Amino acid sequence: MEHSLHLHEEMLLLALGERTGKVEMGMWCAQALGGAVAAELLLAERIRLDGQKKPRVEIASTEPLGNEILDEWLDTIARDPRPRTVVRWVGKIADSKDLRGRVARGLVRRGILRLEESQFLLLFSRKIYPETDPEPERAIRARLHEAIFTDTAQIEPRTVALLSIANATELLPVIFDKRELKSRKHRIESVVNGEVTGAAAQNLIEEMMTAITVAVIIPAVVT
Repeated sequence: MEHSLHLHEEMLLLALGERTGKVEMGMWCAQALGGAVAAELLLAERIRLDGQKKPRVEIASTEPLGNEILDEWLDTIARDPRPRTVVRWVGKIADSKDLRGRVARGLVRRGILRLEESQFLLLFSRKIYPETDPEPERAIRARLHEAIFTDTAQIEPRTVALLSIANATELLPVIFDKRELKSRKHRIESVVNGEVTGAAAQNLIEEMMTAITVAVIIPAVVT
């Protein structure tokens, strides 16, 4: 199940408390999801970056991926007449209506989360998404744990992307012990910089994650 999830789905599972069903990373969640959608489109070779100092997004293929959110944004990017930077696209995706809810509902349909809705103050409703099946998140955490806390020589590109976005949005201290993370700071930097990916993927990872990380960080810093 875990390997069939897309990056934005993996990111939301990590951000949600297993029992509370609430996001535990505050204002960063939208940017993390926006970055994950862009990273998934890059890894799937549907978009590419033009290599400029401020990378602009180009369409590499319009073949659908079979995921509603990914295909929607692939189509939006393809139809846009203006070349836009990856920073701009991550921002637009992050600001899109009900992004978090749409990702969560997709995981509900797959039996990984469940929807619980309640009312408060007689006027407002609150939706939370506790886990029904904890195994996918456990597998994702295990991938990240291996990437950070072992010295494995190679890490698959999607794990590098996930780790890079989680690191940029301060999600890692929510997942792992802060003191243990501090002791592995150099290792995390090596992974994020693409130093432990396969040679064929290294250039893509370096280019992609530099752009995505900047795109994720800038709006949150401004906020």
